[in-house]
Amino acid sequence: MKKILLSLLLSLSFATTAFAQDDEETKTSSAPAAKSAGNGGEFLGISLDLTTMQEWNVVFKINPKFAVTAIFGFDYWDDEDDNDGTDILIGAGVAFTFYEALLPLAAEADLKLAFGDNDDEKGVRVDMLLDVTAPVLPHFNLTAKAGLQVIKHTEGREEFYLGPVTKINATWFFL
Repeated sequence: MKKILLSLLLSLSFATTAFAQDDEETKTSSAPAAKSAGNGGEFLGISLDLTTMQEWNVVFKINPKFAVTAIFGFDYWDDEDDNDGTDILIGAGVAFTFYEALLPLAAEADLKLAFGDNDDEKGVRVDMLLDVTAPVLPHFNLTAKAGLQVIKHTEGREEFYLGPVTKINATWFFL
């Protein structure tokens, strides 16, 4: 798993370096460069939750301060009774950047629906997070997230859960 993650990060760094060189060539040419959504070219990206490796997100930057996220996740599980299955997670999120001096700070809210074979995980989840983003390379960011998670289970174990949640996301903007 570490080799796959390392090769993914190296691939993204090479692709990002190529995009950065293209941006520099465009700036030096006589034609003005078109910017997507007025935020330096970052408009559409993909994101992976590095803490669990189960959530893939598609990030749309509407403007430099506001982003909308489509959330897709999965969890393959196997228990002691030789039962196995896959749980699916879909959802949407919004993030608003309210401070940009040193590192961008954002408030984020995610709404997710979990369903699948495991009755203990079915339900609705709401994450309320504070995000800190560190630009690692041009068009590639690492984001630390911390906040509260509310889960309303529809089947299985306890009906309601409120607790802390932390995540680290790697985001690559390719458009």
